[in-house]
Amino acid sequence: MKAFTQPASSRFAALILIAITANQSAGQETESAIEAFIEPYKTIQIPATEIGTLVSIDVQEGDQVRRGQTLAQVDDRILQASLAAARVARDAKGNLRAAQAERDVKRRQLASLEELRTRGNATQREIDRALADFEASEARLLAVNEDLEIRRFEYDRILAQLEKRVLQSPIDGVVASINKDVGEFVAPTDPIVMTIVQLNIMQSVFSLPISVADKIVPGKTIRLTVGIDDQPVQGVIESVAPTADAKSGTVRVKIRIDNPNGRVFSGSTCRWELDANLREAVARVPSRKMFMAEAGRQAKGR
Repeated sequence: MKAFTQPASSRFAALILIAITANQSAGQETESAIEAFIEPYKTIQIPATEIGTLVSIDVQEGDQVRRGQTLAQVDDRILQASLAAARVARDAKGNLRAAQAERDVKRRQLASLEELRTRGNATQREIDRALADFEASEARLLAVNEDLEIRRFEYDRILAQLEKRVLQSPIDGVVASINKDVGEFVAPTDPIVMTIVQLNIMQSVFSLPISVADKIVPGKTIRLTVGIDDQPVQGVIESVAPTADAKSGTVRVKIRIDNPNGRVFSGSTCRWELDANLREAVARVPSRKMFMAEAGRQAKGR
């Protein structure tokens, strides 16, 4: 009696089928919820865009801050002196008045010669010379006005540099960390002074299989539980990533969670209670990790 020998390829296919079937069975029992972590809705690092020494830090870690509130300041004494000089140059009117007076004199001289010419007491050459002098005086007046405009722009430029030396909060939020001390030099290679986070709204980013991405509707309200005590909260699907992660075969789904009372803490575990449609779709997706592990074991056994 001959023993029946199953081909290696058939044994490998059977093992893969068993692995997928086992994963589906386990998934139906455990994939009613998926987990991620709670994060601040916005995390903004505040840099000093102008190099210099920090002369003040006006907040502490944990402080609530408002948009536009002053957080810290870089030494601006040299710029203040430059601004004062630029203000004097901008407001100087001596050259302007001199150029205007010269232009008026040349205009009157030209008009006088034109009147004399009507009586035959001035030549065309004298008229041409007076006209050239008048046009030259107008050009000098224009140059003075252009110089004053440049001085106004220089004043505004220094003023803008001064404003950049005052660090302000771009959002309503909380000071998460302060990286510098008063008296410390801030350089372009290490410009971050502090970090501000927005906590009145939180977010959680979940990874879901590509195959269920079309079933996720942005704007839909979903049920979540947060923390070790499974505190129930509501979230809103904000976005689904347009691209997938090739290694994991998943897409990122961003959930927004309103947190006006600060009851939801950053770093807490967040569980998304999947509805029936999503739960069934996720359960049908084979475990990529299990598939690859089984394939690796089979390859080693050949």
